[in-house]
Amino acid sequence: MNKTKKHTIIMLKSGYNHENSLKDNYELKWIKGDKLTSECNFGLKVKPELKEVWWKEYFGLELEEDIKNDLNSGILFLDVPIKDENESRTFVFCFGHIRYVLKDEAIEYNFGLKVALNSLDNNKIRDLNSRDNISNNKQITQGSNLSTIEKLNFDSDSHWLKSISGYTKDEYKEDFKAVTGRDSLSLSLKKEPKELVDICKKFYKRFISEDYKKYYPDIDNVMLIKCPIIIEKLNNQLLVKLKEESEDIYLAVPEIIDYSVEYFKINRSEYDDISLSCYIEAIGKSIDSINIEKLKKDKIRVFDEESCKNSFSVYKCLFGDVKLENNKDESENNKDENKTYHLYNGNWYEIETDHIKKMKIQIDKLFEKPHKRLINFNHKNENEYNKYVANKSSNFLCLDCKNISPDKKSTQIEPCDLYNEESEKGVLYHVKIGIGSSKLSHLFNQGINSIVTLKQNDSSIKKMDELIKSKYGSIKSKIDENKILIYYVIVTPKDPENKSENLPYFSKLSLYHTLNDMKLYGINMKVCYVIDQKEREKQKQKKQEKQKLKEQEKQNQKSA
Repeated sequence: MNKTKKHTIIMLKSGYNHENSLKDNYELKWIKGDKLTSECNFGLKVKPELKEVWWKEYFGLELEEDIKNDLNSGILFLDVPIKDENESRTFVFCFGHIRYVLKDEAIEYNFGLKVALNSLDNNKIRDLNSRDNISNNKQITQGSNLSTIEKLNFDSDSHWLKSISGYTKDEYKEDFKAVTGRDSLSLSLKKEPKELVDICKKFYKRFISEDYKKYYPDIDNVMLIKCPIIIEKLNNQLLVKLKEESEDIYLAVPEIIDYSVEYFKINRSEYDDISLSCYIEAIGKSIDSINIEKLKKDKIRVFDEESCKNSFSVYKCLFGDVKLENNKDESENNKDENKTYHLYNGNWYEIETDHIKKMKIQIDKLFEKPHKRLINFNHKNENEYNKYVANKSSNFLCLDCKNISPDKKSTQIEPCDLYNEESEKGVLYHVKIGIGSSKLSHLFNQGINSIVTLKQNDSSIKKMDELIKSKYGSIKSKIDENKILIYYVIVTPKDPENKSENLPYFSKLSLYHTLNDMKLYGINMKVCYVIDQKEREKQKQKKQEKQKLKEQEKQNQKSA
């Protein structure tokens, strides 16, 4: 009786097989076996010594040398007919550490994940590995008992699913009982070599099936792009947009910057804040000369009074949205046109267009014209702006950097940047310069943390009362009766009429989540833009300089 054997299986993209999927600097020894069928090609990467490998006898491999070491690696390329036998796809069975010999562009990414999702019993998920794209935190969640994906705290809006493990549906238990899916498929099979073609046909059908969407309808909302061919196309489109000076691409440090930061440095130039125009100015070259290699090599350094606190590549600080018109990769799972792709923290993500439209309908309702007393931004930083607004208007109080934490041991909690009262409501204004995802995620969390703290702690209300008593009475009755308005103020040179269109994907997502959280607490919220006059002037000056250069070039051509 055939014993159960563990297998790790990869599917190659259409057009790739054993002849063209290996990296140039790797060679395998192709060997025969009396149990290998005509569809099989078995490659061996031999290393000397030690213990017997099980797959030698399993495939009846004809070897002159004695291989007895788990470090020896074998790889089976299995050509499997699909689609009424008129086409074939190559499945790769990896034995030992050998996946690295395959070209990245040859691999069908998410093959194992799709097969697993279509095979698993939704109530018997064991664990999953995901990444929160907003906080950039890796999350490995394992339930104490078998569970559903929802109970394992997976958020399809903001999490990218890397792998999932669990037990299969009853109708699939004849083939295998448990599975782990990622780019590869990991499972145990009780199959003879001659039966592998048939089981791979089943894997392919489950790979192209969309049955998993019955249980996980939104799991494809956000997908990390790993295919180097698509990444290259996206990077090329990024360069086009940079050279066009498109407003779809921005530059911002991908982490929260605290108040101790004094300045940023690009090469030898220092800046109070950074933007794409700052980078172009610092390198002293036309933007037409920029390439991806340079964007990854050049650094933005963050300084406090004493030293450099951190540094990031310029590429990692770029973010924004692009589209690849009529993009048709070879993969069956990547043939949709006009998809939205988002660059964030050095990674490209594919975003479902319908998902973006759904969010837009909800969050566009939050935007309104800025308060008449919220003047345009033309200051060094947020703190100076908040103080200026409060000094110019007797209705505002500046509470920037104040603390309403319920006790001394707790982390400092800022109530808001500006406060006033209108129409019997207490209005808490939270101000942030820029539209970077990390910045706005921090901004929106500040608003939630502040109001939750005030709702749950009388000591915090007393501290708030001390801060506002010079102009207003106690805030307690307004908190108790939900007569509170949270007002998010975003400083940007972009046109306020565009509403959420001004925000990159993960900033939209943060705002969408914040809206839902505020609804749970019965709190109203609004969003407005304040014009960044400093950045607008820079952009205007740059356009004028560019126009002068064009006119000068025309004159030179006429003279020639």
